Amino acid sequence: MIQSGGYMHFRGLLFDLDGTLVNSLEFVEASWSAWAVRRGYSAQAVRHYLHGKPALSTLRHFMSDASEAAITQEFLALEEYEASHAQGMTAVAGAVAFLRQLNALNVPWGIVTSGSRKVASARIHHAGLPFPDVLVTSEDITYGKPASGTLPVGGETPEMCRSPSASYLRILTLGCCRPRRRKAWLSKSSHRRPGFMI
Repeated sequence: MIQSGGYMHFRGLLFDLDGTLVNSLEFVEASWSAWAVRRGYSAQAVRHYLHGKPALSTLRHFMSDASEAAITQEFLALEEYEASHAQGMTAVAGAVAFLRQLNALNVPWGIVTSGSRKVASARIHHAGLPFPDVLVTSEDITYGKPASGTLPVGGETPEMCRSPSASYLRILTLGCCRPRRRKAWLSKSSHRRPGFMI
């Protein structure tokens, strides 16, 4: 990413989903808290641990004595519950308009999340977001956050390798949504990775 005169020049954008594009954090915490209570775990401990990690990682952490078959069964039940209860989920203010503007400007963008594809797709749909050409989910990664294992996957997909000749964008004029955190991410040795992670 290069900044000059209030403009940003970049190769593409990767967005987190929960809490960045979709108002889902309260639902996620309530869902996992209910699971913890049912299973006899500390709801506070589960909420503290789960953010940014694939659901299977959280289940393996708390169900360390369970078989992989039991953990998988638990995961599928949780996944089905979260995917089927996405109705009424809303987009973060400004997110829909911002993503539509990126599409209009032919700016490559994608979504990178530690959630599963089924859950992420349901939330994107019910929040009314444009569906991304690039969607990296827990099925595509080895490690969840805080590890950066999701980023190269998202940045190296063919859709994110496009380099529009006019990718200048004045963020303030677009009414961009306010992200929770921004991480500049550009490797000088690679021209295949997007320049900005939100």
